[in-house]
Amino acid sequence: MEKNIGEIKHLCTGCGICAGMCKHIEIYDDAFGFYRPKVKNSCVECGKCVSVCPSITPYREEDIPFCKDSRLGYDFNTGYYIACYDGYVESNRRNCASGGMCSELLISLLKYQQVDAVYCAVSNDDAHKFYVCGRLTTEEEIRRNARSAYYPIEISEALKSIRNRDEKIAIVCLPCQAKALRLAMKQDLKLRHNIKYIIGLVCGGLPGKAMVEYIAKTKKIEIDEIKKITFREKDDEIRCNNCQLKMYDEDGILKVTSRYHGESFGFAYFNKLFYSESCWVCDDVFAEYADVVFGDAWYKENIPNTLGTSICITRNAELDELICEMGENIHRVDVAKVVEAQRNVSVVGKKKHLSAGFARIYRKKGFSVSNRLEEKLGLKDKIKCQLYLLFFNYNKNLWMDYRMGNISFNTLDQKYHRSVKMKKRIHL
Repeated sequence: MEKNIGEIKHLCTGCGICAGMCKHIEIYDDAFGFYRPKVKNSCVECGKCVSVCPSITPYREEDIPFCKDSRLGYDFNTGYYIACYDGYVESNRRNCASGGMCSELLISLLKYQQVDAVYCAVSNDDAHKFYVCGRLTTEEEIRRNARSAYYPIEISEALKSIRNRDEKIAIVCLPCQAKALRLAMKQDLKLRHNIKYIIGLVCGGLPGKAMVEYIAKTKKIEIDEIKKITFREKDDEIRCNNCQLKMYDEDGILKVTSRYHGESFGFAYFNKLFYSESCWVCDDVFAEYADVVFGDAWYKENIPNTLGTSICITRNAELDELICEMGENIHRVDVAKVVEAQRNVSVVGKKKHLSAGFARIYRKKGFSVSNRLEEKLGLKDKIKCQLYLLFFNYNKNLWMDYRMGNISFNTLDQKYHRSVKMKKRIHL
């Protein structure tokens, strides 16, 4: 039996939980800017890193404490839920990624002393680590870090900080991290005592740090010239579905603006040029291990909107009560409405349908894959899965060639565009 994650062929999510649980594991960046663990020679083969790995451990209801609540409903796409909501909080809306519901909940948790601190994505002035999982204790800090970060964040140091303090905390994280945290909390009494709420984010896949480097290069800017990146800054002239990425230098001067539609941000993000390989096999859209999850309400009627609207699924009764008290612009909706909000941007279809096909492909290659779906795909979808991975690996190899100096950036960019055109021709 394998005793550490270095002995198991798997698709690492880069969550960092294993390094947070074990001093014999260190974290490094790969060529795409994803965090990866390295098992040291001092490993004592306790197996702890394997037991907390979200890529290896399959979904199990016994790992989720709220599953026993009789009030919970269940939907195949979302997992368990008490209630579903959409809406916005006017005071937060402009400075948040969507409708500001997540930030308002975090502020309420601090205000009513439900938690002592919040851990979430925090901006960091480092060209090689623009975001970290930081500890926030005030409303002002939460408002300052309210936007999304389309950027890898590992939480090994946050986990150590949580364990070393005697306080109740809420942590905002992606579905894979929420799962890993639940697994870690089963093993570690201090984590179980200190982590009061896990706040999940709807996820359609994560790009590596290489994406922002690529975007900067398309504007003829070197990434080392950039000191700050913001995602999804809102503009009265820009619709909420045309998200913006902005890059600033050390003097606070705006150097790069790139949007979803017709620009390099959208080109790289939507075509998954720097996609985490683990995301292909992930079937968790709505952070099923989290106490509550927030995302964007991508309804067709919201497209003209410039400020955005949130969706929310609650699985914790205390948090459900707080959501209900957020004001007249928060409305309870059917679970199908929440699913529709993400189905409209193809997230649900790919993660809850095609991921079964991707998982099957990787299993045949000898990978340990935790995806639990047994959905039988037709021939057309099986071919589609193979083609997606074919283009993904081709684009991945292009970046490696560029990083090794085998091709110029212009050649890289041209080949990326030719690759995407070919995908569109065959309707991928």
